[in-house]
Amino acid sequence: MKNEMKKTREGVGTSRLHFFRDGAAAAAVLISCWMAWLTWRNARAWKEFPLAAVCCLVPVIFLIGLFLVSQIKGRRGGRACRKAAALRILEEKSGQVQESLIGGRLCFLRCSRTFYWFQGMSYLLLLYYLVLVWTEQDHLIRDGLAGLLPNLPLWLCYLGAVWLMRTASYFYINRQILTVLTQDDRPLTAAFAYLAAICRLSPGSVSFRIWADNAAACLIRSGWYGEALELTEPELAELRQGEKQPAEWRPPESKGGLVWKSQLSLTESHIRSLCLEHFGQTGAVEAETAFQEERLESSSLLRKQPIGRRIRLEHQIRRWAGRKPERAIAVLEAYLEEASPEERLPSLYWQLWQLYQQTGDQKEARAVLTRLLACGPENEHVRLAMAWGPCTWTSANSGRKLGKGYRVLDGIISLLLGAVGLGVLLLSLAFCLEERTGEQEIPPAGYSREETAAPEETVWLPETQAAAEETKQEASEPETAEPEQEASGQEAPLFSLKLPESWKDLVIEERQENGTVHFLQKKSWESMGDGRLFSLIMFDDASYVNLPDYEIWGYDGPYVYVVSRPTDVCFDADNLQIREEYMMLGSQVENLRAGFRIDSATARYDGDEFIFPNSSDCLLEYWDLVNLSGSALRIARNEIYARHGRRFDDEELSRYFNSLSWYEGTIAPKEFRDDLLNETERANIRLMLERQADME
Repeated sequence: MKNEMKKTREGVGTSRLHFFRDGAAAAAVLISCWMAWLTWRNARAWKEFPLAAVCCLVPVIFLIGLFLVSQIKGRRGGRACRKAAALRILEEKSGQVQESLIGGRLCFLRCSRTFYWFQGMSYLLLLYYLVLVWTEQDHLIRDGLAGLLPNLPLWLCYLGAVWLMRTASYFYINRQILTVLTQDDRPLTAAFAYLAAICRLSPGSVSFRIWADNAAACLIRSGWYGEALELTEPELAELRQGEKQPAEWRPPESKGGLVWKSQLSLTESHIRSLCLEHFGQTGAVEAETAFQEERLESSSLLRKQPIGRRIRLEHQIRRWAGRKPERAIAVLEAYLEEASPEERLPSLYWQLWQLYQQTGDQKEARAVLTRLLACGPENEHVRLAMAWGPCTWTSANSGRKLGKGYRVLDGIISLLLGAVGLGVLLLSLAFCLEERTGEQEIPPAGYSREETAAPEETVWLPETQAAAEETKQEASEPETAEPEQEASGQEAPLFSLKLPESWKDLVIEERQENGTVHFLQKKSWESMGDGRLFSLIMFDDASYVNLPDYEIWGYDGPYVYVVSRPTDVCFDADNLQIREEYMMLGSQVENLRAGFRIDSATARYDGDEFIFPNSSDCLLEYWDLVNLSGSALRIARNEIYARHGRRFDDEELSRYFNSLSWYEGTIAPKEFRDDLLNETERANIRLMLERQADME
């Protein structure tokens, strides 16, 4: 398990500026210890020596204190289990929602750069604090507290600035990820960004609990209730496997105290109640509701917070929805009118639409549905609403990248930080090594002073060639069939793709455990951790129709092999050479199709002439049809008949299927018998007819 977690952490990635942060912290510790040792050597007979040494050791005490507090807090409240849950979620979903996963990872990479700037600069302040202490060393040794008190306010200001800069770094990451959630309306992308940040954060950190709760809230907005429940309360993770919970569930005890801690416990209770309600745990939901009402009644400040107002709203809607839906509509409309844009969640519009449907007001229901469909499709309730209309969501910020001006500023600040850090380090060393010459201060009577002579490298390495070869060998081994495939007695056939010789040093392959292969531009991957040209994915269902940009390169029975291209900028746009090379490689992707082969004698390569090339061998799901138009559904349903040679009286259908290379119409419509269809085909036809009826 530890190896799997380490692999997942490495896959998350981070900014290389963490070397700057770690280097500044290591320099502060080493110079602090060195100065304490020199103080002991120069003044070991002086009574005031302990005070001077403690002042020199403040950076060591500060950093060790942070580490110990982090370790102690990380062992309480199941924080380590929550971090393990975040790692498992990233590992399990790495091959399912790749666009959101990559977007979340890139968001975290951008944020981590400034995060490490702030923390590295805070440790540089510790170095400058040491310089100030060294300049006042003689006064501390000679005068003791009298020499400390005049300098104490300034030194405390420096230590306070260190703490504030560390705290600001955590708030910065939280604000940037919330921007993806609020302005871009991409909760799943924000969830993966939070999960990536959690994997790089110590469980004892002050921001760990906040980020974990935010990630769980984003997962709930995306419809991932099981993952959200596991991340919030790992003890309830068995609900994801459908196991029943005890009849009596009590929320974890939370001590009173600061308002923000009470707000966190209230937020976690709200997340648990939503997840438990989704899994039908009525008794547990009632216990959580009672806990929330008790907390809200005991604190007026909590009632004024957004989470408090949201919980009170849900309780009121739950109370009035069954008896007086008009009252519930009025309460919800008033809340939406007064709420900020960040508080107008798609779930509230979905509840309002259901209430209008309950009262029979179709005009208002359509108006609410229009507002709901203007939200991002990563929201669960938007996807549900797409059954009644297309999503109209657009976002100018959804694909934003670091602009040239920001990158220039990034480079300037990096150089300044490096110059300041090097200057402070050299200045500190100069003060430490300086020979004290000239007139010596006379020590107080009764004291003597002895004259004394003051007299591992971490490297980030990319994946080795041996590791890459090992990955390729593992990917080339036959994979064990999934339970569904074993039941059908059929394994997914392997596939191969012949790449041009010119791609040898320009493109790298990244293989996932589920068989998915990502092809990435090598230079973009090395410079920014991305560069995806396309992905080759095997599906044993029909969910590929929900991909934003895909091509079907082949299929064999229920297995469909799809090429998915990125819809966002995945290369280093500021580097002209990398950009031109990426464009050249992207223009050659279509030519690779001739070199794609499936290791099966029954495989076919005309999948682009179908909507569902595997609709005769696998059962479709309702969500596979929600993004299809009425005409596409009609063609998808009739292509099942066309596979069996049925002709069509309708001119449009007849002309369409006659244009396809695989179609051979041999059976007249009146002579066609439904017993030629298998059970899977009949079920899929019924499902598509139901979907067409819903659209009408």
